[in-house]
Amino acid sequence: MGGQVPTRRGYVDYSNVEQVETLSAAQVDSLTDILYNTGYRGVFHLYSKARCYEPRNAIVFEDDKGRGFAYIELCFACDQYRVSSKKVNAGDFCAEKFDLLKAFFAQAGVKYGVESEITQQE
Repeated sequence: MGGQVPTRRGYVDYSNVEQVETLSAAQVDSLTDILYNTGYRGVFHLYSKARCYEPRNAIVFEDDKGRGFAYIELCFACDQYRVSSKKVNAGDFCAEKFDLLKAFFAQAGVKYGVESEITQQE
């Protein structure tokens, strides 16, 4: 069951997280490229998709002590996201960005919330 990123005293509570993968510097570069260099720049067409919003995944930003202080929640089932504060810039989102992020998470070894979504699309 999805939900929101668990927090405690203003930081991510990792004890209540299903799976955590730490990224290498190269993976951080790839993720940054997806977030800030990918976005739809043409005419927007609105459509409705299931609005379950049960995020099972997140990108967590940590301070120098390893405490998750900010995050971007992701729901790959309905292509919705939420940022933890207005200070978090998630870039421009589109369906293609969700596909790229889903593939990135899978390549990084994340199974929870990603594996079943990828399997369902094939």
